[in-house]
Amino acid sequence: MSFLFRTLTHHTKRAIINTDNTEGDAMNNPLFIQIYEDYKKFIILGLYKPGDKLPSVREVAEEKGINPHTVNRAYQMLEAEGYVEIIFKKGSFVKAIDDENEVIKQIKKDITNWKNQGIKQQDLVQYIKKVYGDDSD
Repeated sequence: MSFLFRTLTHHTKRAIINTDNTEGDAMNNPLFIQIYEDYKKFIILGLYKPGDKLPSVREVAEEKGINPHTVNRAYQMLEAEGYVEIIFKKGSFVKAIDDENEVIKQIKKDITNWKNQGIKQQDLVQYIKKVYGDDSD
């Protein structure tokens, strides 16, 4: 996979998954927690599959303009919770999620957040239909 494709894919994942925190809540969390939560969500929702390599600590740090130790701390939290395996000099690789209920928990959490942000049920259903390619009613 080329660096450009990985970068575009990474940016796409960042753009489509930003529902866990409201803007105010995200601002209150330390950066390493925000990064940890983002990548945890990517993994739970299947945007990163088991065996996929996460962007390098250096890539994420440069993209965000932060210290690599901040990203490393987030990745270490992911490893401690069993989401990734960090292999020295090779990178961080996604592990299989043992509990499928994590996906359901994340979906419920996202739906609750969308509801609290004023997104109507019918709008959400229409969006889901678009994603699945079903525009019929």
